[in-house]
Amino acid sequence: QMASTWARRKGLFSRPAIVSFVFDVDSIPSDISCRIFDQADVEWAQFIVNNRNGYRYASRMVMSDNNIRAQYDLVIGQTADGAVAAMARELRNTNYRVSSAVLQHLTEKTYADQYSFHSQKSLALLQGARLTLL
Repeated sequence: QMASTWARRKGLFSRPAIVSFVFDVDSIPSDISCRIFDQADVEWAQFIVNNRNGYRYASRMVMSDNNIRAQYDLVIGQTADGAVAAMARELRNTNYRVSSAVLQHLTEKTYADQYSFHSQKSLALLQGARLTLL
């Protein structure tokens, strides 16, 4: 459902489509560097903010927990919505971190996990590509 909504929203000038793959999360090889978030907590949100705001924000805040330079082949965690993106924009030019009070309000909705592949090695784990035109 979420993929269909996003495809229709982003595919304004072309025919929207969904590309799906088979991925076995239980058989990730040990040579794949993973960052896994089990819940949408402050650590998860700060990781997203660090990545969205880029190297200058993360270094100014002395935060190495990011994937700006693709240190992780694969990142797994709850899908962030537009409210988390808005929070990142608000924090971009500040010296503030994610607060638990703000985060609690933002994570009242739950979403499926998101898998973010950042290397050829991790992309090689995907099998059975299927294209669905909407």
